[in-house]
Amino acid sequence: MTLEAKPTICLMKGSFLRFTRCLLLAALLLFSACDFLPSKQLPIIEFSGSTMGTYYRIVVIDDVDHFSTVLDHSHFSQANFQETLDSLLEKILSSMSTYQVDSEVSHFNRLPSSSCQTISPDFAQVVSLALSISYQSEGYFNPLLNPLVTRWGFDSQDKPVTLPSSDEIDRLLELATLDALSLDLVDKKLCKSKPVQLDLSAIAKGYTVDQIARLLMQMGAKDFLVDIGGEVRVLGKNTRQQPWRLAIETPDRSSSIQEVVQLSKHAIATSGDYRNYYIHEGQYYSHLIDPKTGFPISHTIASVSVISDTTAVADAWATALIAMGEVNAKRITESEGLAVMMVFRENEASTNTELFDYANPARFRTWTSQAFKPFIDIIN
Repeated sequence: MTLEAKPTICLMKGSFLRFTRCLLLAALLLFSACDFLPSKQLPIIEFSGSTMGTYYRIVVIDDVDHFSTVLDHSHFSQANFQETLDSLLEKILSSMSTYQVDSEVSHFNRLPSSSCQTISPDFAQVVSLALSISYQSEGYFNPLLNPLVTRWGFDSQDKPVTLPSSDEIDRLLELATLDALSLDLVDKKLCKSKPVQLDLSAIAKGYTVDQIARLLMQMGAKDFLVDIGGEVRVLGKNTRQQPWRLAIETPDRSSSIQEVVQLSKHAIATSGDYRNYYIHEGQYYSHLIDPKTGFPISHTIASVSVISDTTAVADAWATALIAMGEVNAKRITESEGLAVMMVFRENEASTNTELFDYANPARFRTWTSQAFKPFIDIIN
């Protein structure tokens, strides 16, 4: 059976380290053409816009017995929902965006060593989750790598004229030690013992998806999809009253489909190194930094997709696992019981280039954990 037999959402996403580093806005999460075929489909309510340097899209199935009743016959009109959504997005940006000079995280990053800052509940929750996953991932999820990301040239459009030396990398790694952070969840205080630079963008986008989903559920929505730049969370069923079908793209320039999954109450995030990179003197440099070495990753993992109950957790784990390399990523995936699909490069052509070579196509192999297998759509 072809993909067109059932409605599918294409998950076309590379996970980036900064809010405004989405390189391909055209890589939207789109309904396939089959979603618009005449059949017994429920209407949808859709909200879309931009945030965090990328797009957002919210699709709600218009069930007259539930969500639309809330929207149409209560104080929550569609216009009011958009206003509430905008306020929510602004609140999170004002807390966690490193591009807003007056945000909580920017203020914290300007503090000298041995300083503390009182933080908001949102900020505290995200930092707490980041530190927890950092511990579980043996330090491969590290929200203190921003100075290294900047030095390697992934914080601007201009790539570095000279690459960092080993000594410079060692100095920057000293500023990426997580024991320099201490979080007091009772008093909502975050402290630093070194002049560390905190960047939560590898988890904040997923957290925002979760907050939007929470808002929709509070309003009575039971069937919806929330997507911010490829970080996706769903609940219930799609327009044909079937589980949501999400297509994970092949990690190259072909935009073909690697796998299709069916979700009804989960989130998925994919991290890949195939959209944000540069070539320097013939050498490929990924935007994903290995927190153990300070160098861009250089192993065979091309992309990692993680399914979890929340998008923030999926987002963080996808970032951590792709930094590990195959052996550690498989080991930790199984020990933590994670639902993970990894795509590995099999030949030289699968290393990213600007143009897809049809004469010498890339070859990939896929590995899925036991926890991931139940989500695979075997009829596609």
